Amino acid sequence: SVKGGLALAECVRVNSLITTLSVEHNRFPPQVCLRLAEAIAENRTLTSLNISWNELGKEALTLLGQVLSKGNTPDAPPLLSINMSHCNIGDEGVIEVVVAVEQNHKLQELYLQHNGITNKGATALGE
Repeated sequence: SVKGGLALAECVRVNSLITTLSVEHNRFPPQVCLRLAEAIAENRTLTSLNISWNELGKEALTLLGQVLSKGNTPDAPPLLSINMSHCNIGDEGVIEVVVAVEQNHKLQELYLQHNGITNKGATALGE
């Protein structure tokens, strides 16, 4: 539910112990995913995120990209693994993620299965 997702985002924002968060298959709408992305940007302990099977939306994807691009700075969450499979981000979303990940030397695993990626997105991943 939207209400539950927003409450979860607030918990993630203030929690200083959690290292793994899996919210897969909740089909959260974009406004919940945006709030989760904002919370993740403020979290300093999260190393693994599974947000698959949710409707990320452009704003949440952009914010997650910004979080990923800060991967080497002290004010970034220490994310090592992100699963964004089945989020329908398409080629443009993949390209945004690729640009962000290029600047991140901490991230070790990135899952993007079943996102409607065509040759354009696959080429960006391969470069």
